Amino acid sequence: MSFFEAINDAIASVNSVVNTYAWYLAFVFLIGLGLYFTIRTKGVQLNRLGEACRVAFTGIKEKKGKQTIS
Repeated sequence: MSFFEAINDAIASVNSVVNTYAWYLAFVFLIGLGLYFTIRTKGVQLNRLGEACRVAFTGIKEKKGKQTIS
């Protein structure tokens, strides 16, 4: 094994450990923020789900008529 391969293996092993913990912390942080904002907004994303779907899909239905270039 050459000198550069040894360095590459050492860096790869350190990178693997750091990468594992970084993704774990990011996952916990994002889940925590999601719970925080859900509680602070009293679940607005769940309370207004029906209205959000209605607004999203009525725009599709209205655009099926005759269209012109403005």
